Amino acid sequence: MGNRRFSRKSRAFAQKLKRGEATIGRTSFVADAWIDLHGLRADEALRRVRQAVEGGEYRGKSLAIVHGKGQGVLREATRRYASSAPEIKRVWNGEDVFLPEGDGMTIFFL
Repeated sequence: MGNRRFSRKSRAFAQKLKRGEATIGRTSFVADAWIDLHGLRADEALRRVRQAVEGGEYRGKSLAIVHGKGQGVLREATRRYASSAPEIKRVWNGEDVFLPEGDGMTIFFL
């Protein structure tokens, strides 16, 4: 991985999300749960996402995936997985619904 660095804004948002203080978009929507994938390799990140989605723990809830912007490897892998997972009912891409982190976040509705 080398010396990867993430923006302070992205890290700060992930910390707010952990504490349940983050608001998403122009509304006060707060995800029920979150997964922070910063710094993980694509295979490890997908393993964590797959466990969360297929485990059933978050069924009927929203799950925020904070993958960061970077080169888009985690974003693409996460969204590719979402298109094939029958447990995921709806997906919000950060840039499409005006999330504060833009394309650095994806929301799954299970």
